[in-house]
Amino acid sequence: MIHGDGTDGSLELLRQFGGKKVNFYYDKETGNLTYSINLNKKGKPYKLNKQLRNLLSIIDDQSITVNIIATTSPFVYDGDEQLAFIGGAFGGKNIADDGHITATQVINPTDLKEIGDYTRTDPIIHEITEAYGRAQISRKNGVGSPRSGLPRSVYKKAHENAFYPQTFQLEPELYNIKGDRVYTLDNATKKEYRIYKSKDNFKKIRIVTIPH
Repeated sequence: MIHGDGTDGSLELLRQFGGKKVNFYYDKETGNLTYSINLNKKGKPYKLNKQLRNLLSIIDDQSITVNIIATTSPFVYDGDEQLAFIGGAFGGKNIADDGHITATQVINPTDLKEIGDYTRTDPIIHEITEAYGRAQISRKNGVGSPRSGLPRSVYKKAHENAFYPQTFQLEPELYNIKGDRVYTLDNATKKEYRIYKSKDNFKKIRIVTIPH
C-alpha cells in the first residue's frame, strides 16, 4: 500500500526495479499495489532474482500490510513532534485483533533515488523489506514495535536483515546562518545530509532548513 504526495516517484522507482520482467499496477482509490510477470521471447514467465521474488511475496502476503507513506517533505511527525529524516523512517506497526499486522514506513523517493544512483542499489526495496521484517518479528512476538530510537523498537534487527544492507553512511552536518558548522540544533539554521562511501568520497543529498 502506497499513499502520499511522493507516490508517483515511489512507483517510478518500483517500475525501474521490475524492469522488463515485472509490471506493477497501482490502485489510486485503495493505494494497493499489484503486479504481473511478463513473458520472455519463448512465451514463458521471466525468471526473477531473489530480490524481485521477495518483493512479490510481500505483495502477496495477506496477513501483513506494508503501509508506505511516500512524502516529498524532509520531515516525519510523531504526534506533534517534528523529526527530520533522510531516505526512510520507521513509522511503527500495529497488530489488529484478527492478527493482521500493518507496518508503516515513511519514505522520500527523491532521497532514495539519489542514494540508489550513488550506491547502485535499490534502497526502496531496503525500506519495504525492512518494514516487512519488523512485521514478521511482531507476528512472532505477538506485540507491536514503536518507531526507531524508542525503547523496545525492533528496528535494528529488521534493518540489518533487510535487502541491500547499508554499506555507506548517512551523516547530517549542522550550520548556522553565517554558514559556520555548529554542533547543536539550537544554534543551527540548516542541516546538510551527506552520503559517504568513505571519508573523502561523499555526495550531498539534501539541505534542510531547520524551523525554530
